[in-house]
Amino acid sequence: MGFVGDWSTRIVTLALPRPSVERMLAREPRLGRDLELLPQGLTPEGSHPVLFSFGTLHRSRMSWSSASSSSLTYEEMAVVVPFVASRRRSARTGTPLPWVYLPRLFLNATVPTVGGWLYWGFNKVLARIGDTQEDPGRYDVRSLVAGTPLLSLRWEAPAQPYQPVSEVPAFQAMQEIHEQSLLGTVGPLLTSAPWTKDWSQGTVRGLSAELRISAPFVPGLEPGHHTCAPLGPEHVLGAYQLRVPFVLSLPQLE
Repeated sequence: MGFVGDWSTRIVTLALPRPSVERMLAREPRLGRDLELLPQGLTPEGSHPVLFSFGTLHRSRMSWSSASSSSLTYEEMAVVVPFVASRRRSARTGTPLPWVYLPRLFLNATVPTVGGWLYWGFNKVLARIGDTQEDPGRYDVRSLVAGTPLLSLRWEAPAQPYQPVSEVPAFQAMQEIHEQSLLGTVGPLLTSAPWTKDWSQGTVRGLSAELRISAPFVPGLEPGHHTCAPLGPEHVLGAYQLRVPFVLSLPQLE
């Protein structure tokens, strides 16, 4: 049981200084001292990968509701920090378990924003998100009230079509990240929620992309402009577009 739908997203991955990423974890007062970054082999020593997901969720709904009457399609941008562990859980079990922490998510729909707070304890906020249907190569996120630019993505898709994820070896490292459970909170308690993708139906293609961060909306994240090569054998951290059905399970206490 949980939240189901189809996810189409454009993703850029940056190798950010490890101290900056640690500041992102510390933004959660109830958990900041408990969370830590695990070693990983995707980025150079002293850095840590952070994914910027500019997504659209299609036909999404709670699994117990009717698809014909209650499904939603909306935009959701997420800042994604993978390879995060709980010190308390690691001490209790003896084995660090890599999770994904989401320091900020921006949505343009009220119901999934409130649902994300209530069910999963995610850091979701409403925002103005540009209509990707009008300009399919552009995705802008602005603050809800003042319309202040926060961040944006511009991209250009290459001529090659989408490929099954199983046929794109360069995607393997990213797929491992997408299989990590999502961290959340219930009051002062830590939770995790498996986010399962149906990889047999997943497709991916590389993108040439430009990410612009206009405002420091998360601690440790500095404004700047980043040009990203497409995902490929020489660019395993390259930009890509992913389409895949998903099930986000209800959270469990950790």
